[in-house]
Amino acid sequence: ILLEAAQAGDAHGAIIGYVNQAIAAAYGGRAADAEALWQQARAAGPVAPSDEGWVAYTEGEVLLDRDPARALAALDQAVALADSVGNRFLGGVARVSACSLRARVGDPDGAREAFAGVVEYWRRRGSRLQQLTTLRNLVVLLERIGSSGEAAVLLGAVDANATAPAY
Repeated sequence: ILLEAAQAGDAHGAIIGYVNQAIAAAYGGRAADAEALWQQARAAGPVAPSDEGWVAYTEGEVLLDRDPARALAALDQAVALADSVGNRFLGGVARVSACSLRARVGDPDGAREAFAGVVEYWRRRGSRLQQLTTLRNLVVLLERIGSSGEAAVLLGAVDANATAPAY
């Protein structure tokens, strides 16, 4: 489908194809492939703000472990682009990734505030699965700040309430 979209001049279809492949490569530990696919997504324009947001989100996901500062800037850009056009899903997943990154390498107080905002974001939208994913990521922050007991309780509650794996 990606090749067909590119050949047809469908920038949106091409971008989504590259984004999906880049994220899968990043999650699979294939950093060079992920970066190359993200670059192809970036070059597929001109595109709508949501597509730009997905490209920024993908940049953040591709760089999470290798360049946390740049990844966080890209994720924050994805949130801004998503919010500018009311793309709640993109805005939410970018917020979760940013919180997850802040939990691992950022200021713990800032991370805690960010998590509170994202938990409320998903609660207002009634997205239980995404809220559980957010809470699962909060466990990392709790462990990092020495709240192992609270982390264990939260992880148990999340796992007990999960109806399906997040991905």
